Amino acid sequence: FGAKSARVTYIAGASAWPTAPIATVVAETPVVAAPAPVAAPAPVAAPAPVVAPAPLTCANGGPCVVGNTGPGGGIVYYVNTAGFSCGADLASICNYLEAAPTTGASAWTDVRRTWSTDTNQEVNVANATGTAIGTGYKNSVAIVAQTGNVAATSAAVEARAYRGPNNLSDWYLPSKDELNQLYVQRTAVGGFSGHPYFWSSSQSTDGSYLAYDQSFIDGVEYTYGKSGSENVWPVRAFAVTCANGGPCVVGDRGPGGGIVYYVSATSFTSTGSNCNTACRYLEVAPATWQTGVVADDSDYAWSTNTTALTTQVLSAASPVESRFMDEKENWKIGKGFSNTNLMKVTSATSAAQVKVLAYAGNSTAGQWFIPSMNELNELCKYARGQTTGVVTVACDTTGTLRTGTANDLGGFVADLYWSSSENVALSAWVQYFGDGLQGVVIKSLTEYVRPVRAF
Repeated sequence: FGAKSARVTYIAGASAWPTAPIATVVAETPVVAAPAPVAAPAPVAAPAPVVAPAPLTCANGGPCVVGNTGPGGGIVYYVNTAGFSCGADLASICNYLEAAPTTGASAWTDVRRTWSTDTNQEVNVANATGTAIGTGYKNSVAIVAQTGNVAATSAAVEARAYRGPNNLSDWYLPSKDELNQLYVQRTAVGGFSGHPYFWSSSQSTDGSYLAYDQSFIDGVEYTYGKSGSENVWPVRAFAVTCANGGPCVVGDRGPGGGIVYYVSATSFTSTGSNCNTACRYLEVAPATWQTGVVADDSDYAWSTNTTALTTQVLSAASPVESRFMDEKENWKIGKGFSNTNLMKVTSATSAAQVKVLAYAGNSTAGQWFIPSMNELNELCKYARGQTTGVVTVACDTTGTLRTGTANDLGGFVADLYWSSSENVALSAWVQYFGDGLQGVVIKSLTEYVRPVRAF
């Protein structure tokens, strides 16, 4: 354990996953003597129930329905759970369309533009003939690329210049079918007034000087000369990704803004987490979690009280999960949330708990927690670049620890990290991210922490 070995009162043989009791303690520096017998503490009052915050919204990673505010700050007006081709080469898969909002910050206001600029109004745009849902972005990119088109006189250039409330650069002029869906959902989107005709980005096959527009009075679609001045309404497409409710793999950016580090083959329960009994993933907070800027992790005390037990379940794991001899019920995957909320006992403070519970990320404060021992072992493996997902495999010396502050994926320190798993009244479990070894440390000492989140 290096410089901090004097803090460890007991070493678990995690790197070997022992099957027999261990009597080994750190020998290279003096060990902490066993404390004198302590009188049984007064009963600890049960903590107040933890109230789970509201589920994630469409805007910050949850599923979407028509009328929701999307991640771009617009109004979702089309949902296709099976997915549709999208993007500049139609090689991506999207599931939603959102329209620029007409109220609030960066609201879109009516503007009329010709389809293209000056002499371009007579020129064919080869890659702007898509009419299907998902083709509007490709059309718009092609129109913008036509030399001479400018925002003041080209509907697609105007739409592509829009950034929306969340400063995203993928807004565009909708294709013919995307515009029709916007007409269908015009009540849900709202804000339609003034000139009733809107341009699509779809050039007509009837002539290079024609493009499709649509009346928002009766829904009739027309071909109209590109020199005509019609309304513009930017839209954007987005996908069901890990960050907004789709499937995840290790390394994905999660809905809370962290990095997915553990994927379970089956659902697990994390009581108090939004996912509750249907959790599949754990994400670790980015290295910006402490102050908003990338930094190395810091150390905090587990608790100022080293004489009173929490109400964590300290019985032997049944059934076993990691098959490690010291495993208790409070080690298991899914126990970190409840463990963390039980760390503070009466008349005590827990700097580690306070710091972690205050973190919100892209989720809600109170949804992040200090990992249980099995969750911490998986985090140690991720932090060292090892394969995660098999709980019976221990973190070891292989790989390279993700240190440094070059980006928000690092910030880990080759030192002891707290788990939220209590050992006895005096101590709690830790893991050394330098080599994966596990042990226990007196709760009042300071060790490193990194929040995680279940979803």
